[in-house]
Amino acid sequence: MTYDVVLRELHRRRVRYLVVGGLAVNLHGVPRLTYDLDIIVDFEPANLAALLDALSGLGYKPRLPVDPAGLMDTQLRRNWINNKNLLAFTFISTPPDHGEIDIVLSHNVDFVNAYEGRVTLTTGEYEIPLISLSNLITMKTAAGRNQDLSDLKMLKKIQNETRTGTT
Repeated sequence: MTYDVVLRELHRRRVRYLVVGGLAVNLHGVPRLTYDLDIIVDFEPANLAALLDALSGLGYKPRLPVDPAGLMDTQLRRNWINNKNLLAFTFISTPPDHGEIDIVLSHNVDFVNAYEGRVTLTTGEYEIPLISLSNLITMKTAAGRNQDLSDLKMLKKIQNETRTGTT
C-alpha cells in the first residue's frame, strides 16, 4: 500500500499535519512493516475542514459510525479520549485495499512546536512533513507498547549515530 495519493492531496490542500507512527519510523531509517498512515494534525477548524475534505474526496470514511466533523469539537474529542479511550480516529478507504489513516488524538507532543521542528522530505512533486526524530522518540516512549519499545531501540541507535557522526 502506498499513501502517495493521500500525502499529495494533503499537500495540495495545505493541511498542517505530521507523519508519525510506523511510516515515520521507516522514513527516519528503521525498516519496519506498517499497514496504516498515522498523522497528528493542527486541530484548528479550517485545517480540520481541509483534512476532512481531502479524505472524503479520496473515498475515506470513519471506521466508527460517527460524523467525522466531530473532530472539530474540542469537547467531543476530549470525551472520545477520556471516556471512550479513543486514542486515534481511524479512516478506512473505499475500496478497502487503499489502507487506513489514523488521526492520533492523544499524544504527548505539542503540535505547534513539533510542526516548527519538523523534517521536510521532498518527493519532487510535493513535501512530506515528518515529525522530528527526537519528537518521535518522545511519542514512542510515552506509548510504550511492545512495537514502540522495539522501534525505540532502533530510533535511539540512529539518534546516537547522528550525534556522534557514525553510520
